[in-house]
Amino acid sequence: MSNTQGTQSSQDSLSDQATTWVDAIIVDVKDISVPPVQVADKIVSLLRDGLKDHAENGSINDTGDTPGLEGFLWCFWGKLLTLVTREEPGLQGRVILILQELKTRGKTGFEGMTIWSRPMDWNDLPLFGAVSRENINCPDTSLPSGIMLPLDTTQAYDILSGATPEDPTDPTSKAYTDARAAWLNLVRFFMQVWAADVYDFALYGIWFMRAGLEDFDPADPGRVTEIAPPALDLEAASVCVQVAGAQMYRSHLIAGPNGDPTWDSDLRGAPGRGGKRWTGIDGYSPDRWKLWKTVFGEYVAAEGKPSIWHNAVQAAKAAIVAMDKVEEAADLAVVG
Repeated sequence: MSNTQGTQSSQDSLSDQATTWVDAIIVDVKDISVPPVQVADKIVSLLRDGLKDHAENGSINDTGDTPGLEGFLWCFWGKLLTLVTREEPGLQGRVILILQELKTRGKTGFEGMTIWSRPMDWNDLPLFGAVSRENINCPDTSLPSGIMLPLDTTQAYDILSGATPEDPTDPTSKAYTDARAAWLNLVRFFMQVWAADVYDFALYGIWFMRAGLEDFDPADPGRVTEIAPPALDLEAASVCVQVAGAQMYRSHLIAGPNGDPTWDSDLRGAPGRGGKRWTGIDGYSPDRWKLWKTVFGEYVAAEGKPSIWHNAVQAAKAAIVAMDKVEEAADLAVVG
């Protein structure tokens, strides 16, 4: 056997092992009788013991990382996100507790292991951000066969916006219905993770708010964004302020040259930039918060007009209530 064949065989074996380990972990994640601390222990021990030989030998792959580590983490985070967005979204709170436990494990037992050229450290939740980023490009409208359904059809637009399909059992209709629910569950999960101070998804908050509100035109409420229909985008923005409004209100994140003259746009772009209706700082600010609240109000005021969805109107109303509460709590904190 050539060295190339041997390396490929070893990689395939590690990939199979990773899938087996992750599947065993997901079983325990689903089992609410297993305490989060025990689930975290199992995750750590399976990976640590499974890759122990590679760590002790100082093995590295072609990218300079510990063999098997990236594959496991990518598989683990991917299946965890599928679990909390599609299979059992009711487990989101439990999963956050498990993540909190994982972060306390740090580097212990993983000395000598590297992932993406950095020391393996559970406190960083390595690759969680990278896998999460891969999941927010647009709603996943794939069929069980893996075929991705288009977003630019009338059927996609209507069901993703909140319409009840004529035949819910139709595979295409079901894919769009499931994609809509999964998208909102994904937004809720990321915002809950941020609100629990487990992982910093502040930038995601800006992205969801920008998509849902900053291009909204009361005269043309049906315009399609690059992510999802306007109604779904607005509902996602509503989820953000309902779940992580307090974090948004007090965040000072700036991610762009507007507000940070030292920002290197050539290297880092301007991820905090605004939509058509926001030209202020590339980040959170009181004025941007006010704009978001104003746009929610505009959507509520447009109820009854074409392309204005009742479910999105209700979401906008809930968002305004949530934002009012955040503001009141902040005012009380200042007085106190």
